[in-house]
Amino acid sequence: MILVDVNIFMDIFRRRRKGWTYSLEIINRVRNRKIKGYISALTIPILWFLLSKDIPEKDAKNYVKTIIEEFEVIPLDMQIINLSFKSEMEDFEDAIQFTSAISANCKVLITRNKEDFLVAKNNIEILTPEEFLDKYG
Repeated sequence: MILVDVNIFMDIFRRRRKGWTYSLEIINRVRNRKIKGYISALTIPILWFLLSKDIPEKDAKNYVKTIIEEFEVIPLDMQIINLSFKSEMEDFEDAIQFTSAISANCKVLITRNKEDFLVAKNNIEILTPEEFLDKYG
């Protein structure tokens, strides 16, 4: 079970970094049900907001709806919010992503900004898409 951070979706949309195809592979494995994938409920409006800066809002909404189809959405509740406030992580959005992963018992959080998650101490592996694919095939 993995949680996919927003930046992995943005890799694909903007084809940023040399490794965007690895991000696409992660998403495709979830969509093909080879991996159980989760996202925070917060991911959906963030992704829409970022995309709507580059494409029409209606297209952004359709893109988000399509790309997250096979993901389980972790509800954003007060428990997650309160735990995120208490987190040692500087970035509140990252704290919500991390706390969401914990609440869903995810084993891996896949992100492009691993360094932001290093302060969080838990049993969750923090990996880039390349690291995940190298380790778990």
